[in-house]
Amino acid sequence: MLHQAIVDTGVLVALIDRRDRYHACVTEHLTQIALPLLNCAAVA
Repeated sequence: MLHQAIVDTGVLVALIDRRDRYHACVTEHLTQIALPLLNCAAVA
């Protein structure tokens, strides 16, 4: 069974924008996830 994680726009913005209030939290958590990350085409 393939495991995947879906990320929404908020996660991507926090990951990219170091000024985002959730940047440190998102960065820390994503380094601990060993799953493919998915998003929808509208987000990309």
